[in-house]
Amino acid sequence: MASGRTAFMLAVAILMPQPKLEVSFWHHELPIACITPLVFIQPGIEEFPGIGSGTGFFASVGSDVYLITARHCLQSSEPPMSVHQIAKTLTIPFELEGKTTSTNELIEFRQLTQLALDKTQTEFLDIVALQVQPREHLRHQTLLKRAAKLPPTGLWLDGFVNSPIVSEAFNAKASLPFVITGYPNKGTATQVRYADETGNIPEVQTQAIVISGNLRRSSLDHCLRLEDVNWPHGHEGLSGSPVFVKFGTRESPRCALAGMVICGSTKKLNFIQISSIRQAIGHTSERSFN
Repeated sequence: MASGRTAFMLAVAILMPQPKLEVSFWHHELPIACITPLVFIQPGIEEFPGIGSGTGFFASVGSDVYLITARHCLQSSEPPMSVHQIAKTLTIPFELEGKTTSTNELIEFRQLTQLALDKTQTEFLDIVALQVQPREHLRHQTLLKRAAKLPPTGLWLDGFVNSPIVSEAFNAKASLPFVITGYPNKGTATQVRYADETGNIPEVQTQAIVISGNLRRSSLDHCLRLEDVNWPHGHEGLSGSPVFVKFGTRESPRCALAGMVICGSTKKLNFIQISSIRQAIGHTSERSFN
């Protein structure tokens, strides 16, 4: 019943905004600070996966923080490395501007979680969640403030999409804008300056984008699609970017995490919906970083 009530409230809030409505996983402004470019230091993969191969974002459940991204951003055939091996080369600084000079300024991870699609665990959904290892209290609190809020189940979006009022909007090709924030390969000043010596920490410079598209159904399992995406420089690098729905009023804006981008084509992007992201957190195929 709770998820049904939430879906109804959100449908009303989007189509007929009511500022007095409130849900625990809503944000009062778009949490742009939750995103990070994927940066690696490993011989042979500075460029692939490397910077520009994708975006990640921090998300929270209680006091736990996860870095979430698309699984294909952590895959490589040359050199042949597992998702877990590549994940261990992630070099994500706490601060996204300026030069990181010490490994103490990097975020550590303690567990990798994937969502298996079969009992043999040979097929996986295109999502990976890396649980952050808390180190210094103040820095962990900073990550919690940056993070997007994960809902208890994520079923609100399923209920919203299947509600009669939204189904009618789909049929009428009505405007249902959802928002993406991330680091595309082209069109911004985002870059990583790799050190001359292998293993040294790179310098990161970031410039995020915020773009939008209209919500539609997708032919892919576990996914929805955005059409008429307003970014002219290509979608490479946006895999792993969070998708948000914005609603409310100008005086009382709200937004909520709706999914994560996995693939797309010209002016179209498919994203894994939030219920599958939530399902991937904290169970299925888990592996320690130790």
